[in-house]
Amino acid sequence: MIDSSSSTFGFDGLTHADQRTAGTGVYTNTQYSLEPPDQGLCVGGGFVVEAINNAISVYDTSGNLLSGPEAFSQFWG
Repeated sequence: MIDSSSSTFGFDGLTHADQRTAGTGVYTNTQYSLEPPDQGLCVGGGFVVEAINNAISVYDTSGNLLSGPEAFSQFWG
């Protein structure tokens, strides 16, 4: 969302529910509820990569979800 009164841009990233329920197949329901959220964020090449505790997602620079949320255990195999 763009705030027309300033040059600030932001979008909703990963939530607690996203990181808790991330994962498919054998990784379904294998994540734990972790607090506090330890966020990692990297932006470059037209992508935004966000990691929170045990989940990761990829967005475009407009905030559209491209991939994820995915469990880190699934991401690393």
